[in-house]
Amino acid sequence: MAPITQRPLQLWEQVGCTINISMYLELQGHGVTSETLSHALKALQTQHPFLRMGIEYQENVATLVELPSSALIPSAKAGLYSKWQIRLQDLANEFKDLAEGVMSVDFASDGEQHQLFLTLNHAGSDAVALSHLCDALLINVSQACQNKSISPKRECKLRNIFDNMEAWLPMDISKRPKPAIPAAYMPPLSADRMQEIVEPYMASVWCELDANWTQALVARCKEHGVTVGAAFSVASMLAMARAQAGSYPLPQNMLMQTHVNMRSQVGVRPPLEADECVNAVSYLWWCQQLSGDETVWAAVAKSSKAMKEEKGKKSGLAFWHRMLKDFYSPPYTVNASSLGVSPIKAAYGSLKVKRQHMMVGTYGLVTPDDATIMSHAHTFDGRLCTVFTFARPAVSQDLGEDMAHWQQQVMKRLAAPDSDDTLVSQLLAADG
Repeated sequence: MAPITQRPLQLWEQVGCTINISMYLELQGHGVTSETLSHALKALQTQHPFLRMGIEYQENVATLVELPSSALIPSAKAGLYSKWQIRLQDLANEFKDLAEGVMSVDFASDGEQHQLFLTLNHAGSDAVALSHLCDALLINVSQACQNKSISPKRECKLRNIFDNMEAWLPMDISKRPKPAIPAAYMPPLSADRMQEIVEPYMASVWCELDANWTQALVARCKEHGVTVGAAFSVASMLAMARAQAGSYPLPQNMLMQTHVNMRSQVGVRPPLEADECVNAVSYLWWCQQLSGDETVWAAVAKSSKAMKEEKGKKSGLAFWHRMLKDFYSPPYTVNASSLGVSPIKAAYGSLKVKRQHMMVGTYGLVTPDDATIMSHAHTFDGRLCTVFTFARPAVSQDLGEDMAHWQQQVMKRLAAPDSDDTLVSQLLAADG
């Protein structure tokens, strides 16, 4: 096996964790078999060599080695998974042997109905990269099903998000101060450390707004001059405020984190090539006071303004730099991440994509009594899809489901034409 590169995995190696990003695709079409899928996967590996990457350790240094492409050949399960959400959750939470590769594939089929599960370890790339990879894979599968030779389109250089990261950062990033943390703020959910350990640690709840609700929400955000990402952040904020209303009544300072594309902060200029970090994301971090007597749209406007300002200050890159160098991680109340419009389309020729969902599973970064929650959103086929991920048993299954569905109700309320004067207190007092 030929070595690809050799370097310390600065963050993940030292904290001793692995993070899996898993994608579920529900497909419909003729000719999708284990053979055509294997053919499409091998073509994808040719396009993206890091998909053949395995990780071996020598004297505490990670060596990335090239693996044979046959490592990704899936075997088809006869019959579909009746509970695909559970299967996706299990795959995302499964500890992977990275010596066997950073990507794994699970496939089930029944006639022209198919289920495809792809899991990518975070050491290989990130959630945005996985969406782009799925798009490229589906193009290959469509061509293979039609017995056409696969002619791969030119892809971006999807690489390890920490690979040569220092070269991406502007020189003044290391001089940025730590974010200011107020003396009093609403903390994350507290954990009951006496509860019995539950495996898997991470669980997720999926919700979708149908096309009409999604279109209405986008239109209302445009009317107010705010982003859908800001609306989603406030929905997550309100879900947390509702969950902790007894211990932390409003007003409260909320510490927020959300994802932002790294290229939009770095800019396209040497030494960064235009297509080198399209997949890389960093965090924005800001503090926002939430009070019961403000309208929900006023809260969204504050989030939208804060996100724009923090993006301009490149605070996300400063956060990553400190995280890599100093293991600095400020506390936060809510992580609300919007990945925007997914590159995955509803149809690839005769191949139809009926549904797609993504889940982040974490090992090592959290313990069973850490009350970690993450909210992710993306749009697919005109629908806004949200994934609420939480660590158990610190967050119970009932509470996780309640918070996920409450987020969804807030998004629907914002989409309604008569929501302009809705107060935060009114929304929190309403029944689910």
